[in-house]
Amino acid sequence: LETATRPLVVFIVFFGELPIWLPLTIQSMSVNPRVDFVVIGDAAAPAVLPSNVHFEHISFSAMQVRLSALISPGNNSGVRYDDTFVGHYNKGNDVKPMAAELYPHLAAGHEWWAWSDLDVVFGNLLKWMDRATRSKYAACCRCIPRRGDGGRGVREARRACGINGERAAAQGCCAVPLHTNQKSGEVEVLNVNLVNVYTHKNFCPCDHGEIVNVVTPLYPNPWRKKAWGPFTAFRLGWGTSLFRNSPHWRSVLASADYAHFDEWWGTFHYSRGWETMGDVITRLAEVEGGAV
Repeated sequence: LETATRPLVVFIVFFGELPIWLPLTIQSMSVNPRVDFVVIGDAAAPAVLPSNVHFEHISFSAMQVRLSALISPGNNSGVRYDDTFVGHYNKGNDVKPMAAELYPHLAAGHEWWAWSDLDVVFGNLLKWMDRATRSKYAACCRCIPRRGDGGRGVREARRACGINGERAAAQGCCAVPLHTNQKSGEVEVLNVNLVNVYTHKNFCPCDHGEIVNVVTPLYPNPWRKKAWGPFTAFRLGWGTSLFRNSPHWRSVLASADYAHFDEWWGTFHYSRGWETMGDVITRLAEVEGGAV
């Protein structure tokens, strides 16, 4: 990975007529001069743009060709979306997690990349990115879940984190209170949502030299999700192609249905078993490791 010369690039995928509030969004982009913004879509760029805002023009049909090739190299017709306002808007959101891989030349040279939306008014992004990436504010969730929730279980958590004793006087990453389940007799976390809400944020500190590689304003939250459609940022390299960690990303792109792939939730999570990026990042943070 080449040396980063800019801290952050934000990708937005939007097809169709640009919204009437666009000047407000662009103004908020302009007050983040060290952040680059890329709007991918079929609309013509406004006549006047800040130097850090770029419109990358591509037709809706041409994007479908690119996605077809992404799913299966050499196949240019595997993706067909509804050519409607709803189809344009919805599938644009499903494409956002692929933006850094689809446009590597626009991601190159940045330390972080993020996805976002055109209906976001941006504050001082780098100020809050700086705070979010400090160890004192980071959450290392690798030992939170009970095995029944898809996690590794407390026994493995103790081994990995160097914790001795049921009450978990933290000698490592986990300060999450433990208790003995009266029915099963198994030692488990007192509450699987601890450290996933702000008041519990210090239960699982990053104290093994971890480096933050995911930032989202949605976290911490009671649902344990670590990705959000309006803004989620990833370190380039490790986080360039995280969508490939979902076993369902090809199905998401091949379908004309809106999967909310960029979100912490999704319509087809239960009916089709499709992971959203919220599911992917949570799994990487809590079970498999890698996401901090």
